[in-house]
Amino acid sequence: MPSSTITLPDHDELLRRLKSVDDSPEKIAKFYPAITDRAGSTLNGTGIAVTLALGAKKYLDGQPQIVSAVVMRELPEYVCAIVDDPRVRQEALEVLAASAAGS
Repeated sequence: MPSSTITLPDHDELLRRLKSVDDSPEKIAKFYPAITDRAGSTLNGTGIAVTLALGAKKYLDGQPQIVSAVVMRELPEYVCAIVDDPRVRQEALEVLAASAAGS
């Protein structure tokens, strides 16, 4: 069975949802652009997880390990903030959990 997809909100709505998790200026400037660049894209849960993970990787380059651990632990909160469809949300959360278990 093919996985479900969603269309991400427009840039402003996506940014609003990301900021609902953390509105720190550094994340707004350095983390969220990699995600808001995908605004309006149609993605499945795996695509959502990959988008967040790639944005986090770019943001975390050169950051201390503790910051990396905190941000990676927050990724499920971002999934819940930006994905309304329960099937797509569940798929994204499972991909993130499997990725965390494998690291």
